[in-house]
Amino acid sequence: MQDRGFSIGKVFGIEIRLDPSLIIVFALIVVSLGLGLLPAWHPTWHAGLIWLVAAAAGVLFLASVLVHEFAHSLVAKAYGLSVDRITLFVFGGAANVEEEPQRPGVEFLMAGVGPLTSIVLGVLFLLLAELTSNVPVGAPPAEVVQHLGPVATLFAWLGPVNILLGVFNLLPGFPLDGGRMLRAVLWKTTGDLVKATRWAAAAGTVLGWIFVALGVAMALGVWVPLLGTGLLGGLWIALIGWFLTRLATWTYRRTVLENVLGRVPVGELMAEHLLTVPSNVTLRQFADDYVGRNDQLSWPVMDGERLVGIARSDDLARVPSERWAELPLSTIVVPADQLPEASPTDKASEALQKLGRSRTDHVQVRQEGRLVGFLRQADIVRWLHLHGDGMARP
Repeated sequence: MQDRGFSIGKVFGIEIRLDPSLIIVFALIVVSLGLGLLPAWHPTWHAGLIWLVAAAAGVLFLASVLVHEFAHSLVAKAYGLSVDRITLFVFGGAANVEEEPQRPGVEFLMAGVGPLTSIVLGVLFLLLAELTSNVPVGAPPAEVVQHLGPVATLFAWLGPVNILLGVFNLLPGFPLDGGRMLRAVLWKTTGDLVKATRWAAAAGTVLGWIFVALGVAMALGVWVPLLGTGLLGGLWIALIGWFLTRLATWTYRRTVLENVLGRVPVGELMAEHLLTVPSNVTLRQFADDYVGRNDQLSWPVMDGERLVGIARSDDLARVPSERWAELPLSTIVVPADQLPEASPTDKASEALQKLGRSRTDHVQVRQEGRLVGFLRQADIVRWLHLHGDGMARP
């Protein structure tokens, strides 16, 4: 599956991606500061300065979230877990750790370091605010903010926000960091990762619905301690709650999926006898002589005994039919070097992870260098329909 958004580079070998939805949270920060907080703090500032500080606050807040995710990622890498990317999106950030920790202690450390990092960042920003101003940050707010310059104002806002971010992530609902810490404790106590995930995900679902209820109350004018009131803020809190409930269910099901597939070899799921197509045919020949005469959806393309790649019938639609007679099959072939490899004895869960990383829907299965079959997403789905009784909701 293609990742949304775009890459802005790599740090420590980890790709950083920005999801298009990130513009929503950036806009919310800038607008709320530019129209509300900053004019209240600094009524004498001109509009240009207010919007410049608001935009800088949005950028630095997103950078703070990125540091939070890097803390998770670096601990994961220190324990030998692979992290290929961090994605920032509307609800924060997500480090793509490609496999679950093998020990509850590692899970606890990985989860706990993120909120700790945010809280430390918050304290540092408050100290910087005090160092760049002439008044103690601990003084009453009204006596502080009116004397702060633009830089100190940025630090004074970023400090509490990062502390709040850290505390929020410590809430004991999966998949928040606090929920992952709870799962680690339950995992250590029960010795059962799936059971621990189910209980932690159930806590995450309850927490999510609490946020939905609080958000609706705020939207209706009820003042909620620490959260305030108002339509926009209430809708945002409710949306975060709904997202938590969905993500708790999804992460639980993924854990169960990986647990189930971790006990099944690739050879039990793979397709061994797919019909093949030679590499020297045109798209028209492929459509008429192969796709049109068989319900197979994907075709290994062979040059003698050598695998050239995979041609999918659905990809024919990417090329105008009037050009099929003149274009070779290679026009739509996914090259073999882009297809991940596995052996028949590998765990199906490992092959599924390779599918996710490769952004294709085929794993070529080889034994002693010889092609013996393919594992497709459809093969996994079909097997789970027959054997996936454990894929219940939390």
